[in-house]
Amino acid sequence: MKSLFRLALALSLLLLASLLPAHGQALPGQTSSFGVRVHKINIRHVGPPAVSDDFIRANIRTKEGEPFARPTVDEDVRNLYATGYFFKIQVGEENTADGLNLTYVVQGKPILAEIKIIGNKKMSQKKLRKKITSKINQPLDERKLFEDAQAMQKIYEKAGYQKTTVVAEPPAVDEVLGRGTVTFVVNETAKVRLVDVVFVNAHAFTQHQLRKAIKTRRHWMFSWLTGSGVLKEDQFTDDKDALVEYYQNEGYIDFAIQDIKFDYVSPTRMIIRIIVSEGRQYKVGTLDITGNKLFSTEDIIKGPMIGKKRAATTKIDLVPGKIFKPAAFDKDVENVRDLYGSRGYLERQQGGTTIITATRTANPTTGTIDLAYNIVEGEKCYVEKIEIKGNTKTKDRVLRRELAVYPGEVYDTVRVKISKSKLDQMGYFDRVEAEPQDTDVPNRKDLVIAVQEKTTGNFTIGAGYSTEESVVGYVEYREGDFDLFNPPLFEGAGQKFQARASLGTELQDYEINFTEPWFLGKLLILNVNLFDKDVYYASVNNEYDEFFAGGTISLTKGIGALIGVDPQKLRATVAYTFEDAHVAINSGYSTNSTTNYSIAPGGLYQTNIVNGPNLSTNIFDQHGTYLESKIGLTLAYDTRNNLTLPDHGQRTSISTEVATSPGNTDFYKLELKSSWFFKGFGSNQVLELGGETGVVSPYGSSSQVPIFERWFLGGLENMRGFKYQTVGPEDQFGEPLGGDTFFYGTAEYSIPIIKMLRLAWFYDIGNVFPDAYSYNPGPGRRIISDDVGMGLRIVLPIGGGTPLRLDYGIPIQHDPNIGRSGHIQIGVGYVHDF
Repeated sequence: MKSLFRLALALSLLLLASLLPAHGQALPGQTSSFGVRVHKINIRHVGPPAVSDDFIRANIRTKEGEPFARPTVDEDVRNLYATGYFFKIQVGEENTADGLNLTYVVQGKPILAEIKIIGNKKMSQKKLRKKITSKINQPLDERKLFEDAQAMQKIYEKAGYQKTTVVAEPPAVDEVLGRGTVTFVVNETAKVRLVDVVFVNAHAFTQHQLRKAIKTRRHWMFSWLTGSGVLKEDQFTDDKDALVEYYQNEGYIDFAIQDIKFDYVSPTRMIIRIIVSEGRQYKVGTLDITGNKLFSTEDIIKGPMIGKKRAATTKIDLVPGKIFKPAAFDKDVENVRDLYGSRGYLERQQGGTTIITATRTANPTTGTIDLAYNIVEGEKCYVEKIEIKGNTKTKDRVLRRELAVYPGEVYDTVRVKISKSKLDQMGYFDRVEAEPQDTDVPNRKDLVIAVQEKTTGNFTIGAGYSTEESVVGYVEYREGDFDLFNPPLFEGAGQKFQARASLGTELQDYEINFTEPWFLGKLLILNVNLFDKDVYYASVNNEYDEFFAGGTISLTKGIGALIGVDPQKLRATVAYTFEDAHVAINSGYSTNSTTNYSIAPGGLYQTNIVNGPNLSTNIFDQHGTYLESKIGLTLAYDTRNNLTLPDHGQRTSISTEVATSPGNTDFYKLELKSSWFFKGFGSNQVLELGGETGVVSPYGSSSQVPIFERWFLGGLENMRGFKYQTVGPEDQFGEPLGGDTFFYGTAEYSIPIIKMLRLAWFYDIGNVFPDAYSYNPGPGRRIISDDVGMGLRIVLPIGGGTPLRLDYGIPIQHDPNIGRSGHIQIGVGYVHDF
């Protein structure tokens, strides 16, 4: 049997060999017995050609006369698609006696001729089309069409229509004309409200605490405004990460989300159930610091001694027994690096030789995490030179004067960070980078500061409204990087310039403001303000108007170092103002009786109409022109942590102003005011307490103070339960006269409702007294007036987030001539500048 099998195998091999060509010979079109040669490459266009044949041949690797390879042809197709010119590509093959003919059939991307949206009822065509980036008469891009469909679907999702789908159907293409039509098909479903978010198996924190850790919110009364109460996939994905981070930063390192269930309690109502595994809370076990020679272990843990106190900014917070928090651990590592970096010991990634390695080791059985810092102290580094790059507009000196580190000094990484922060805060740059660069000397580093400049000037046209000024339109130009001596662009010296014109029925105000923050090359602020202002709302009864024109020049210097604080927290300002002021009595007002004459109908007889006086001599005596020359001095102490909405710190100021020659008025003013801010009982809640008092008095040849220099209360900025300037003395016609002494106090508590809305409760107390240094209100008047009320603080989506104040106050104690009805006050700003 084996012999017969071997014989059959041998005959088969001989037969196969007789069918194959001899060695070294090939069939036509073949390079060898294993490959076929490409004989010809044809190119055929479907519709209008998108590119030339030469362009196609240049982007394929397959060549005539070369061996045919299927992977190469597949790569050719990918390369042609990658050019972005083609909608469809196919490759045809034809075997011939001379070899293989290939035909590349290409169809250029058709021009998008029409976009249709069908099936939408809940959303308008206009709203959906705003999300479409594909444009008519541009090449059709299927990837862009898919992204457009997703963008429209997200609109539905944000509005609560979670199951609604938007699909871009395959384009209908006219191959002859090379134009296509795309149709987006919307399949709308019922709106689903998120009625609750439940955290299952959560015991360490309350449901309320966990809901605040994520942005997905259940539906509530203001959902129509905030957009909450619906499931948004992108936001919910971020929420899952936020929840893990929240638990881990409370010591629950093993926390995990086991499952998420979307429970539809009805077709339009849903509950999200997040099933969690909290694990145990970890605390710090041991803290080991090795390799430190420059600083003692106590200095590293508690902060180094500076004078008689320790620098708490570089201490280690996570010590044995404390709850382990990853964010706190990262901060501690940064503090240790800053401690060494402040002495010039740069790490390897900074070009230095110091190595600081921080490790943490978890002990699941004991619920502790051991922390270790291994320090290899390298060589101290110094600043060789400082190089600034990228500032094509802003002058070098404008940047250098903000730096806290200088050539020849120790390379202090903390001061480098401060320098970078100060440059960021200037508002001149989109990006600021500060990095060390090696030099020929190993321990000498160049500090390279690279900036990317941005537009610093802006032109604004708008309108505003306040209770006193009514509707005011304005046009304004601001330049934050101004240069007075660099025409015609006037940019690059770090000065500030503002020109503003405000026009309304109750106000006309023209103002030019110039600030040089480094006057004479020193940190001394020079400010020049020119103004021309017409005020038509000063008189409650419209008895008179006020007009002002002039200017103020001032110098401000930080002097905090005198009391051992940040120099800029305590500032002194000296100012000089010269202005021409005019008080004009309006027509129809007189201190005497007046007679109106008229011709009787049908004859020459006259009828006399006698009007009594309607203007007090108190007001009449104020009319005329005043030339004021005033010198002022102000000390201001400011520790607020935020200028827009502070919740910590204070601003206290004391100021004096003296009017003297060459003006024709003689008086002086003294004023003390203080506002304090505290964190409230809940997150982002703020308590504000404020007080103010002042006196103004004539001296020399002057017997009284001009009415526009007296104190007034009432209105948006102080006593909000009263009309503008109505708290204080008034004449027999009910016109406020102002006073020479006043006091005012306020308390306000505000809470966030949503991101753009706050609710506030307030109480105001104060009064104005006719005489200087006297708290005698006069006959028939109360010694105090007060009010209580509530208001809204609304952030408008204009002007970078303009805060609008809307307050409603009701008088409690008041003078007999004032009614009990409440008053609405409207203005701008979170904090009122009383």
